[in-house]
Amino acid sequence: MGLFKSETQSSYVKRELDKIRDVIKPYVKKSSLFSFISFPMIIFSIINLFALVTNFALTGEIILIIGLYALMGALGMAFLKESQHLNRKIQHNSFEYILERIKKSDYLTDFQKETYLENMEKSPHKGIAIFSEFLEQEEQRKKSL
Repeated sequence: MGLFKSETQSSYVKRELDKIRDVIKPYVKKSSLFSFISFPMIIFSIINLFALVTNFALTGEIILIIGLYALMGALGMAFLKESQHLNRKIQHNSFEYILERIKKSDYLTDFQKETYLENMEKSPHKGIAIFSEFLEQEEQRKKSL
């Protein structure tokens, strides 16, 4: 979310970036929660599995405990995988929002919009910077009309 903060951006650009933030906010919360839960579960289970396997004889009780720690580790891995899935969804939704917003602009020419859309397709990792540039140009165009 740090990409959205900049002191040099106009209020117009900040409002539009806030709209993107609102679109992805529920996914960010879930992804953060799953990541926060998954890492301790995985680490805790690996450490305890290692300690149990190397220090104790394999009795019925130890095998049951090993199974529980393995289950905990698997659950942690599932949470991590879900977090990664949500992160991809966040990127996709923000990218789609930006593309739609550029297409809907009434202030720029079709050629300018196509240029921004092509730049987005070529460099999706620079999406926020390209979108900010688009918004600044749109704002200038709005003011001149």
